[in-house]
Amino acid sequence: MNQNESLFVHAFNHTPIGMALVAPDGRWLKVNPALCDMFGYSEQELLSSNFQAITIEEDLELDFEMIREALEGKIDSYTFEKRHYHQNGNIVWVSISSSLIRDEHGKPLYFLSQTEDITVRKKTTVQLRHLQKLSELISESEQDILIYLSPDFIYQYVSPSLKSILGYEAEEVVGKLAVDFLHPDDFLKVANPDIFQKSDVNTLTCRIRHKNGDYVWFENAVKVVRNEQGEIEKILNIARDITERMKVEEERIHTQQTIINSEKLSIVGQLAAGIAHEIRNPLTAVKGFLKLLERQMAENLHYFEILNSEINRIELIVNELLILAKPQVINYQKKDVCNTLEHVIALLESQALLKNVIIHTKFCEDEVLIHCDENQLKQVFINFIQNSIESMQNGGEILVNVARNQKSFISITIEDQGCGLSEEQLAKLGQPFFSTKETGTGLGFMVSKKIIESHNGTLHVTSKVNIGTKIEMAFPI
Repeated sequence: MNQNESLFVHAFNHTPIGMALVAPDGRWLKVNPALCDMFGYSEQELLSSNFQAITIEEDLELDFEMIREALEGKIDSYTFEKRHYHQNGNIVWVSISSSLIRDEHGKPLYFLSQTEDITVRKKTTVQLRHLQKLSELISESEQDILIYLSPDFIYQYVSPSLKSILGYEAEEVVGKLAVDFLHPDDFLKVANPDIFQKSDVNTLTCRIRHKNGDYVWFENAVKVVRNEQGEIEKILNIARDITERMKVEEERIHTQQTIINSEKLSIVGQLAAGIAHEIRNPLTAVKGFLKLLERQMAENLHYFEILNSEINRIELIVNELLILAKPQVINYQKKDVCNTLEHVIALLESQALLKNVIIHTKFCEDEVLIHCDENQLKQVFINFIQNSIESMQNGGEILVNVARNQKSFISITIEDQGCGLSEEQLAKLGQPFFSTKETGTGLGFMVSKKIIESHNGTLHVTSKVNIGTKIEMAFPI
């Protein structure tokens, strides 16, 4: 073997492009490792077969035509695209460049073929073609808005129907954060990258602010487009105006509520009975021990401890009921929520240590000011963190996280490793006098929720038994 032949063999075997010597009748005469990997067959499997066996039938006609023209001397080489079957049954798109090699007398010997896998490129081209057709259809629709978003929810493109549905020109929204146009109550539901972890296609309903200040209901068909590394490249959203549908639904709910209102008297009666039951029991204990004290005051001073405990329980229930029942005088000021949380955590640190609980914090580096009544927010944070501590009888960790989700909102999460709540318990959360604690009143959560809502905030709770509970709050900045 001379030097040129040696170089050719080395290049043939080590090039990342699939290469083969193919007989005029289609038999594989020689194949390199890259071609074997491309189609999933061993070298021996290919050499004992021909290219026709793994070519999709519809593509064979063009194959034969190119070979025929080359054998007839009309062309010396050719390049075209075709489809092969992979050994696992998948379709592999390839680009083939072939040259006919003849001997010194002009007799055809074999074809030298170079094969490149273009499957990804083909799929991308098809997807872009579909998206282009979809864009054309949506652009002509008066009910739908076609939206392209960046991975961080910035508008990159909106279709012309934006003007007729929401009143904005495209240049008024492109380059801006989509969440800045969201209704505050829909923020946590929509602006959450985690929704794409389970599926690349999701359907969401939300309200988007019209240019006139009103909010329009939309049903959003959201699909993420990923690059070859699996990272989100862009987000495609087809938003359909469903305001009229929601109005019909609201009317249905209103009618249903009217029917429910007729049953409210019985519900009020049940609530009153619950209150009477919760207060009567400690009162009975107080009265009973008072009578005993009349007879044996000096000998049974420990009864005072029981009396104080029961009276404190009555006071707790009454105070929480008053918070729920009466409007509060709220002193709103700009406060750094991270400082507020630090004070609360310092207050509860000793209680946490007694339970072998460690509280971790992850706060924003810069100051996070919100318009709030600091004392009320302290009450909320104390309630939730204390519940987390008490849920971990064998110790554990609590993570308190403060983050700016977008320009307009601050997110506060409190996540523990406690006993968690079942789906049934989670559904009852917030009902009067429902509590998982022996001495709990069940009113603390109701009070906290009311305080959060009075600050135009939102509250979301997720929990799993023996895994833990996650409290998510969002407040406007």
